[in-house]
Amino acid sequence: MSVAPLGVTAIVLCSANNVSPENILKAIFVSTIASIGTIFFAIKYLNL
Repeated sequence: MSVAPLGVTAIVLCSANNVSPENILKAIFVSTIASIGTIFFAIKYLNL
């Protein structure tokens, strides 16, 4: 389970513990969008 993708692991754990996955899916979406912005920032300003 530790090598499963983040989204799949979160959904599996929610269903195993009878928890609604709405907030976790929102957090995954926000962190994905933030990471895309961070990557472009790093490429443009840090000249990697």
